[in-house]
Amino acid sequence: MVKRITGTFIDEITWDIPSQNWGRKEWAKEFDTMKEAGIDTVILIRMGLRDMAIYPSEVLGLKHEPDMAGFFLDEAQRCGMKLYFGSYVSENCNDWWNNWEPEWKLNQKIIPEIHQRYGSHPAFYGWYIASETCVATIGSLETYKRYAELMKETADKPVLTSPYYPSYAYKETSPEDRHRRFIDDWHQIFSYAKGIDICAFQDGSCTWEMTKPQTFELA
Repeated sequence: MVKRITGTFIDEITWDIPSQNWGRKEWAKEFDTMKEAGIDTVILIRMGLRDMAIYPSEVLGLKHEPDMAGFFLDEAQRCGMKLYFGSYVSENCNDWWNNWEPEWKLNQKIIPEIHQRYGSHPAFYGWYIASETCVATIGSLETYKRYAELMKETADKPVLTSPYYPSYAYKETSPEDRHRRFIDDWHQIFSYAKGIDICAFQDGSCTWEMTKPQTFELA
């Protein structure tokens, strides 16, 4: 049985992609295209990145940003889609699992801000934890647990995350070892962060060399 792809990510504030320069006309056309393709779920990959945001955020001090988040929600509603709203990712995005607390402190304020602005919108279906990981470090365990709990407390909606697969190419050459470690790490994460409802594993692989799991540090 062939299963159709019915969900996709929306990324409007990252680097090096054409959609960073799209306006409302281009995005409306994109939503029409997604609807025609059978997409019924869209995920805002993040509400902000570094000094950018997709809505005027008081928390980040970005009060004059265009309200693209509201526009995306309206377009999702127009096209009969569900929308998952992503959290904030800071300058620390490549090392957050070791130094997770600064980003957590911001998201403690941002997640309620998102709900205050958009919580009643009909298309706002769920939350997305934007911090991506592949391993069970102290930082990733605490991040997923705290984000999921706060999201549920703020608005009891489904919580989604999307981790990637680590290759551990330099430490473990056996595919069986890589698979075992990956499974063990995610059993640990899901046991600790019980608020996660949906896990959409990516199709990509990370080759970063990791030290032994108990050290919880990047090599």
